[in-house]
Amino acid sequence: MYYQNKETKILIGVTSAGTFAEQFIKSLSLAVEQKLILDKSIIQNLGYCWNDILAGRKDKLTLINEDYGEFVDWVGLKYYLFGSYADSDLYVSTWLYNDQDGNIVFEVTELFKWSIKKTYSEQDPEFLQYLEFLKGYQSIIKVIITPGYAKDLLENIQTLYKLFQQNEQKQ
Repeated sequence: MYYQNKETKILIGVTSAGTFAEQFIKSLSLAVEQKLILDKSIIQNLGYCWNDILAGRKDKLTLINEDYGEFVDWVGLKYYLFGSYADSDLYVSTWLYNDQDGNIVFEVTELFKWSIKKTYSEQDPEFLQYLEFLKGYQSIIKVIITPGYAKDLLENIQTLYKLFQQNEQKQ
């Protein structure tokens, strides 16, 4: 899946359209209900925190007892939508959450690819030390969605997804 605007086109997730729709509908529904308010322990950008976890620097992050797979049970993963790690030059994580004003935030953050890559060389001309990567770290994309627009968007995506499912059943 790609995020595209006038200036940029970014691969934000490597998944099927159905999986993308299901995850987005689930998360957007929670956000519309104001159930994705950032945990009070998250005092930095979600992507920054996620990079710290993957780099083994998780001592100041709040963990929970839910299973989020092979990484760690970090409270911030409840805001995680998808990511692109293997099929892209730019590794990213995509997030959806509520801000303090009741809006919904769609955010794409860069991922330190050498935390994910199984093999790499420090002699690689693209290689960057983790602390260098963090200097000036900021979101790649941050879109604020008003609650009213989010409700309309959710209805449209649900309708489109139902049509998608009906067509799948016919084939």
